[in-house]
Amino acid sequence: MRVVAEAVFSDGEGPPDADRMDWLIRDVDDFLEHIGDSRRSVIGALFGLHAVTPVVTRSGQSLARMSIPERIEALTKVEESFASGLLLAVKALLCIIYYEHPDAGREIGFDAGCLTEVAGS
Repeated sequence: MRVVAEAVFSDGEGPPDADRMDWLIRDVDDFLEHIGDSRRSVIGALFGLHAVTPVVTRSGQSLARMSIPERIEALTKVEESFASGLLLAVKALLCIIYYEHPDAGREIGFDAGCLTEVAGS
């Protein structure tokens, strides 16, 4: 899960720091422990993603052996392939949990305010 997350959340400066990735993986693990039978579907999607990536990219390399730029490129190819649903499932879970972090709002410029007036009313 971590090798996918590092690629998904990388920016021009690289992946998020190790503490943030550690937090994410701990939270994902905790989430998976509590979702019961649905856990198999998520884990299956992750294993499927790892299995098809070498096929889709024709590299023969697993995501774990790729550099982060190579992972980003590989996951982009997966996103454009027959296996896009596997990646979508994993990315959806990662994004939901990643943006629950206390620093997430600040990072994306959210000011924690709500609209108090609807335009035109």
